[in-house]
Amino acid sequence: MVQRCLVVLALCLGNSAGLNPIARQQARPKMAAPLQKAAQTNAAIARAAGTVAASLALAWPTTSFAAICDYAPTSDLCAQERQREALKPKAKGDKGKGPAMAIAKPVAKPPAPPASKLTKEAQAVADAEATIAKMEKQKKDMTAQFEAQKKKVDAMPEVQEMMKMKGQMESAVKDYDSSVPRMKAQLPKMKEVRDKKAKKDKFVAQNKARREKKERDAKAAQKKAEDKKRADEKARKEKKAIQEKADAEKKKIAGGGASWSPLTGLF
Repeated sequence: MVQRCLVVLALCLGNSAGLNPIARQQARPKMAAPLQKAAQTNAAIARAAGTVAASLALAWPTTSFAAICDYAPTSDLCAQERQREALKPKAKGDKGKGPAMAIAKPVAKPPAPPASKLTKEAQAVADAEATIAKMEKQKKDMTAQFEAQKKKVDAMPEVQEMMKMKGQMESAVKDYDSSVPRMKAQLPKMKEVRDKKAKKDKFVAQNKARREKKERDAKAAQKKAEDKKRADEKARKEKKAIQEKADAEKKKIAGGGASWSPLTGLF
């Protein structure tokens, strides 16, 4: 009973229209300035008295903060008690159970003052620095991932064989680059020399063939003439031998009275 009386006293002192100069000021908007100053002083006294009464109510052993908020929900002491209750840790058994009464949320902190607006040039510099930092981090992360994956891949036998073939290919490419371009540059001149030599060799071969043919024809004509000469000589000798034989027979016949002609075979 005593605690309820104290709470009622705090409520009356904190919210009484008789001690609230703001209420009287609203009721009498045309009040003079001296009266307004006195009203403000009385309001401060009333709030102090209300706070003291509420403190006495809480100091009583059986007083709870719910009673304070029931009778003086707009007082500063009620708001402070709500904040304390909200910050207290809940018991394990209270999980999932709502509180006996609504607990006011902590008073939000005033928002931080807005940052000073950057100039266009300063904002461009800040954006560039942020982009550079982001890209450097991305490059570092991707490089690390690539190196880690490369180590795994390099340990595979197929990759080792491929690297060996790559070395051979690079050697072949090096030989090609060091020789083929120079040879390609010299190739037209080499072809020209080849064609000239082939043309000359063809001409020489044709002349040689004509000369050899001429020589063969001359030898054949000579042989033919020699063969004819030998044949004529043989025929002449044969004719001479026949004539001599005929003459001998003729002489023999003339000596015997009969004559035989070798040409006709008649006597």
